[in-house]
Amino acid sequence: MSSPVVVDGLVYMHGRDKRFHCLDPKKKKVLWSTADVYGDYWSMVANGKSILALDNRGFLLLIEASPKGFKLVDRIEVSGRPTWAHLVVCGNEVYVRDLKGLTAYRWQ
Repeated sequence: MSSPVVVDGLVYMHGRDKRFHCLDPKKKKVLWSTADVYGDYWSMVANGKSILALDNRGFLLLIEASPKGFKLVDRIEVSGRPTWAHLVVCGNEVYVRDLKGLTAYRWQ
């Protein structure tokens, strides 16, 4: 259910195995995969070399896109309820919908 993002020609995706992966489509090769698992579903957006990912457990992750390995910059719980809707970014605002409402955050 997770949609991948592309940064500098590389594909970053949350897989069915619940791990985060970086793929090089030109070389048809997986560059790396995380050892840790991260929820069932992610909604992701990319801006430059930054990836913002919302998992179904209500955690928002800021990840640095790097072909060298997984680089988690920050993680914050934004909802105590499941978050199955897609993450929305509009300007410097981030919108998170959970099962009971919609919350807006300012991304600085």
